[in-house]
Amino acid sequence: MTDSDLRFPDDAPDSAVAGALRPLLAPPHDDYWGALERAIMARIAEERGAWWSALGDWARPAMLAAAVALIAAMALLSRSKSADAAIAYSAMSEEQYPVIDSSTAAPGSDPAATVHMLLDH
Repeated sequence: MTDSDLRFPDDAPDSAVAGALRPLLAPPHDDYWGALERAIMARIAEERGAWWSALGDWARPAMLAAAVALIAAMALLSRSKSADAAIAYSAMSEEQYPVIDSSTAAPGSDPAATVHMLLDH
């Protein structure tokens, strides 16, 4: 036997512990597992309806969550559209009306510049 061989100690203490626990963990009577199966199957039989009938209790919370998600989506969409409109307006106003400083422009010289100045303020 070499030093690299795996050796296990004597399993006598484990068998002593297992022997002491066996009566404590044993089923209370001989037909324990059969009685347990019958009790489980009887409980399942009591539940009438299909498996999805248990989801009925979740209907209100699910509807509430869907409503909150819909309101949040609509709010984000509304902000997105208003931001797009503001960007489009600023792009359009820059293209149509040149920016002229009101202090250097002569009054009444360019009607488009006057309208642009009024819209900016």
